[in-house]
Amino acid sequence: MKLFSILVAGLSLFIFYRSPYLNDKKKQDTYSIEIFIKKLSSEKGQIMLLLQDDNKKVLHKKAVKVEGVPFKTSLENIPAGTYSLKFFHDENENEKMDLNLFGIPKEQYGFSNNAN
Repeated sequence: MKLFSILVAGLSLFIFYRSPYLNDKKKQDTYSIEIFIKKLSSEKGQIMLLLQDDNKKVLHKKAVKVEGVPFKTSLENIPAGTYSLKFFHDENENEKMDLNLFGIPKEQYGFSNNAN
């Protein structure tokens, strides 16, 4: 009987410890960011996306196959904050921006206002 009482007390403590009532922290709200790119030179390749916060910490780095124009995708579970978004159209799917002899991008690219 004593062992049963200890097990019940231990189980009760575990349930209370795992309870949301014990944790005073509020759940952090998250949001989704919808991304629309209206014009692309082709429907080949992928879009390489990079989302950074104010401190230039990368939150999302994502390659998304182009399946039509306009291009649409979303980033999920983003906490509230200020972010910059950069992208380029990786038509040949080599996962890098191709440059010409003078260092000028050969592939389309874009970014949000004030992107660093």
